[in-house]
Order: sequence, then structure tokens, then C-alpha cells
Amino acid sequence: MPLYPPKDVTGDVIRHDNPTIADSSLLIRHINPEEHVVPDENLGGRRIGSNAFSATSGDPDHGVSVDLGQLLEEQGLALSAMVPHQFGAVSLKVGDVRSLSLAVGSDPETFNEFHGQVWGVKNSGLRRRLHNLVIGWVRELPDVALKK
Repeated sequence: MPLYPPKDVTGDVIRHDNPTIADSSLLIRHINPEEHVVPDENLGGRRIGSNAFSATSGDPDHGVSVDLGQLLEEQGLALSAMVPHQFGAVSLKVGDVRSLSLAVGSDPETFNEFHGQVWGVKNSGLRRRLHNLVIGWVRELPDVALKK
């Protein structure tokens, strides 16, 4: 089901919280092993860093890109369908994200109609809190822990 997000006069998606995205559905965050994985001295290995949940640089609405699991599932696709082969991916529950007073909405892209945003991630505290909401891997990166 297309979600037809609201757009401004230039055609850019406006920050919104779409109520048709169920709280029980999942958000898929791609994990770039070159940018989002950090050494962890406590674990003696590597883990996902909270920087994996940083807003897109320069986005005035502080949006973090995700895939909308609900849309993927409606099309009969795996949650990992849009994840580039060299990336990992983790899942978060929409309701948990909204409990942080963050907005979740559709932001389709030319190459990814399942793309969405989590808007309002303004600081490191929110990045850490999102990181703590991770449920698990959708596509695991070998020898990388989810959290501390």
C-alpha cells in the first residue's frame, strides 16, 4: 500500500508521523560496516556504534533513513530486500521509536519505494536510545556485536 507522504511545493517530503504505519511493525536500519562499526575494548571485538543512528547530515528535520518493514511485508519481500549486499541491517519496533517522541513516516526514493524516515533525532542521547531499541539483526555482519 503506497503511503503518499505529504510534500512541500518543491516536491520534498514533509516531516510527518504516519498513523497507518503500525506500532507493531518494524523499521530496518542499514548498517554500513565502514561507517557504523566501531572497536569495543570491553568486548574485545567490534560492535555497532550509536553513530549508526545519526540523522542525515544537513537534514533540518534530523531524519534517519530506514526501510519500512510493513511495506516490504505487504509486497511479500524479505525485510532485507533493500539492504545492499555489503551492508548489515538491524530492526527496531515502530512503537518503541515513537515512544521517544520521534516521527515515523514514508519517504520513498526513486530506487527504494519502501524508504522511510525517523524524524527528530537531534542529539547523541537520542542516537544512543535508538541504538538501545534494536531488536536484532535482519542481516548480520560477521563478528559484530549489536550493542555494548
